[in-house]
Amino acid sequence: METTDKAANSAHESFDKFASTTHQAAEAFGEKGDALKKAEEQLMKKYLSYVRYNPWVTQ
Repeated sequence: METTDKAANSAHESFDKFASTTHQAAEAFGEKGDALKKAEEQLMKKYLSYVRYNPWVTQ
């Protein structure tokens, strides 16, 4: 029984490490995704402002 307990504990530890790593990656992607959304919003505001004040240049 001791061998199976060790194997089970090892499997649980491995899964916990994997889950922790994927959670950290998901958080990093979430932060980067928010930054990309903000950058997109800023670019769209600048573009719309430019088009509004320079309509002949943008055609």
